[in-house]
Amino acid sequence: MRRIIKSAVFVTAAVSLTACGSIRESRVNPMNWFNYERQEERLTPEGALETAKDIRPLISQVADMRIERAPGGAIVRATGLPQTQGFHTAELIEVETETRGLLAFEFRVVPPRPGAPGGSAPSREITVGTFVSDIALQGITAIEVRGQDNVRRTRR
Repeated sequence: MRRIIKSAVFVTAAVSLTACGSIRESRVNPMNWFNYERQEERLTPEGALETAKDIRPLISQVADMRIERAPGGAIVRATGLPQTQGFHTAELIEVETETRGLLAFEFRVVPPRPGAPGGSAPSREITVGTFVSDIALQGITAIEVRGQDNVRRTRR
């Protein structure tokens, strides 16, 4: 009886070891579950991908701009004054410039539906900010925020 059990164990072990070569690279092996890599090829025509343009209009006027130091960088904060109330989803969008050492932002907002009330200047103000890291500020000597009618600039 012992002999039969020993030979069954031996046969089972031999069969298991011969299967190791194929199981090692299969998806059944738990060691391959998260290490499975594959290469995908993308077929994109040359010049087909362009940077998406922001279709939001510039704010009418940049009323105020401040640079506030923060851990690891600075916060560029700007206050804009649109023509009427109801402008929303404001953002400072970084734009490329040809001037060396200049970091430029455009103050973009989504306009309201037609017929929005005018309101007083303080009720129309929109304040927005963005964080700029110390690494991005290396070599920057001036920061500007652009609106439709004016530009606010500060220097170091």
